[in-house]
Amino acid sequence: MTIATGLRVELSHLLLWAAGICVLFALQAFYTFYRREPFIADSLGTLAVTGCSLTMLGVLALAGLAVNAPLIDGALIRADEMIGLDARTIVAFVSRVPALHDPLVFAYHASFKVLIFVPLILILMRRADAAWRFCAMIALAGFTCAVIAIPFPAIGAFAGLQLAEDVVSQLPEGAGLYHLATFDAFRSGTTKHVRLSELNGVITFPSFHAAFACVTAHVFMSLRILPVRLLRLSILIWTAIVMVSTIVIGGHYFVDVFAGVALFAVVVSITRTRKPSPDLSMPLRALNPAT
Repeated sequence: MTIATGLRVELSHLLLWAAGICVLFALQAFYTFYRREPFIADSLGTLAVTGCSLTMLGVLALAGLAVNAPLIDGALIRADEMIGLDARTIVAFVSRVPALHDPLVFAYHASFKVLIFVPLILILMRRADAAWRFCAMIALAGFTCAVIAIPFPAIGAFAGLQLAEDVVSQLPEGAGLYHLATFDAFRSGTTKHVRLSELNGVITFPSFHAAFACVTAHVFMSLRILPVRLLRLSILIWTAIVMVSTIVIGGHYFVDVFAGVALFAVVVSITRTRKPSPDLSMPLRALNPAT
């Protein structure tokens, strides 16, 4: 995609990223074949896979913008109207309640960053099989979001609905509009360099924040471990807050969120394991005849 659209990943960033990923995979192999430490091997492997997946999502999303396909905001606005929901209403309400601003900003940004730590938490719970499944779900959901966004780009609800300036000004700085500079730069072709340290969320439809939040909630809610069962209500509340933040802070339409949830349902079906096996905790182990 980067070659086809004329984009170039900045070499220094690419080399550092590749070196880091290679080190993680090398250490994973070492703790799989030479010094058997499944906990360390699983932790390093899932970290490497999640890092690769999220980086691929970011690069593919930017390359997709460079295709410059027609915007679909009009269709998304009509879809919201058909289901009787309007992003203006919830944005205007939140703008008048400053106490909600910081929690929503935190939830929106943390929901993405927490993906790096979820596999480690699952491995600490002795559920490496769930950690690897989580990685597969994140990779599949992120890749699908990026691919769908290539022919169906959207600028977002704040710009698409032309929300009133007095409403937007009461929200946290950049809410709903933080992605516009990157969005315009890559669609217009004024920017041709991709910096891996500055990958921004530029996908409106479907919402990958919504899909990832559902994946995170699902992987914990499906566990039968007592501490998780006691925290299930908290997990559901956190997921609901993230969903609201995607509209108010991320600038999504309601239909974007519903599409993200639908994508999550498909990913769950595809990655469902019918017969969980300890071997799933470390795929590389299957390559070792001695095991």
